[in-house]
Amino acid sequence: AYDKAQKKLLSERRAFYRQFIKPSSLCFDIGANYGNRTSVFLDLQASVVAVEPQQKCYDFLMKKFSKNAFILKKGVAASSGFLDFFINEENSQVSTFSKDWIDELKQTRFASNEWNRTERIEVTTLDLLIAEYGEPQFIKIDVEGFEPEVLKGLSKKFQYLSFEYAIPEKMDNLIECLDILSSNYKNLYANYAVGEEPVLQLPKWILLSEMRKYIEQKPFVGTFAGDIYIKTNE
Repeated sequence: AYDKAQKKLLSERRAFYRQFIKPSSLCFDIGANYGNRTSVFLDLQASVVAVEPQQKCYDFLMKKFSKNAFILKKGVAASSGFLDFFINEENSQVSTFSKDWIDELKQTRFASNEWNRTERIEVTTLDLLIAEYGEPQFIKIDVEGFEPEVLKGLSKKFQYLSFEYAIPEKMDNLIECLDILSSNYKNLYANYAVGEEPVLQLPKWILLSEMRKYIEQKPFVGTFAGDIYIKTNE
């Protein structure tokens, strides 16, 4: 039953991401973890740059995808250099560069989690990745509360991006992300998906300025977590 459910989810994800990703276009998977999105992007015949700071996830990605994708053992931040990375060995998906995010979510949804190791990790920026690999059709950002720092390092052209949100705890993060994008780009449009559901919630894309208001309204406030999707008006 588990396999069947996984297959169904995979095929739904492929159908969902097909609206953003054309064959032979370029995708960045920022915070690739064990590559569940990398594999979808490759299935859609995209070129993929997968960026992942955790050694065990990186080793897995190398083994599984290195023939078909560029795999970088790095983080992505506002500027290049080295940063402390807080590792949760039991639950790799919530390892993060953001101490604030840990402090806040440890009070709520991740109360039983321990971040038991810290590692110095090399970080790059989205702009540097674009300079090296080219303009991305799609940038997926899943970095556990570090999204604003990742977006601060982006000023070059892209077509679509997504970033994760967690509310109510990190509503401030979400607002900051939208404000960073507003200040760097004109004519951006937004939509969102809830949790892991591969479905856009709004019947049509709305201006980023409207999204900024929408996130404070009831239908959105109750969503708990998901991804914001952004497209450039081109």
